[in-house]
Amino acid sequence: MDVGPRPGGASRAGGVIRRVDELGRIVIPAEIRKRFGIHDHDALEISVQGDSVVLSRPHGECVFCGRDDRLVEYRDRSICRDCLLRLQDEVVSA
Repeated sequence: MDVGPRPGGASRAGGVIRRVDELGRIVIPAEIRKRFGIHDHDALEISVQGDSVVLSRPHGECVFCGRDDRLVEYRDRSICRDCLLRLQDEVVSA
């Protein structure tokens, strides 16, 4: 039973509908951010595929320092070797 639009965005079979504000922003719903592990200050790449706008994780920079060289993948995220070594040191020190 469809009861019409819900405040802040309506759900439908194809996803959640959100309005673009006067500054061109949209809000990614919490349930989608949680499902994809998107956190505050995460970088997202915006691209176009056909007639769709696509959000994806950039794989060209370290998620911690933004460096774009000496990258390795860890849990579907790019981390530079220096930050990875710092993380490993913190784990060993703890």
